[in-house]
Amino acid sequence: MGGRTKKILVVGFIALVFIVTVSMYFLFNNRKDLAFRSGTLFYKVNILNEDSARIYKWDVGISKNNIKNSVNQSESNREALDKFRKTINEISVEKFSLFLLILYLIFVLIVFVTVEKDNQIYKSKNDKKLFRLVIIMLMIFLIYKIINCSIELNGLHKDIIYYFNIIS
Repeated sequence: MGGRTKKILVVGFIALVFIVTVSMYFLFNNRKDLAFRSGTLFYKVNILNEDSARIYKWDVGISKNNIKNSVNQSESNREALDKFRKTINEISVEKFSLFLLILYLIFVLIVFVTVEKDNQIYKSKNDKKLFRLVIIMLMIFLIYKIINCSIELNGLHKDIIYYFNIIS
């Protein structure tokens, strides 16, 4: 393997690790039990103590113009509010998974192109065929996972709109 190929692969791997680490930091640092924002989706829970009883007031939104403020939690809307909160958290995790899958696919493509350009790596034609087969199978798997994650994300967006509409 040539020196230039090693440098490209090492820099690509370091960049991948750095981006994943920073993304995970922001994802987990942003999580709180009483408030969370994922793009335009958000919820915030305010706990008020009145006459020795806790009153939960929620602010929920699915866009800048579609917000419900000061929604009192009651028996009738407790489940919808809780599912709204859980769905926002699931959307955030799915977005992060989609981001990681796309990064992995880009990294695999960089490895594939870099190795293909470096003629010193292949000892025999069988090694070259095996490497191409493994990389193509990995890319097909990653593309499948990206499509699957996108479909799930679309379903979660439909769920969040449903829960938002039934919250009163």
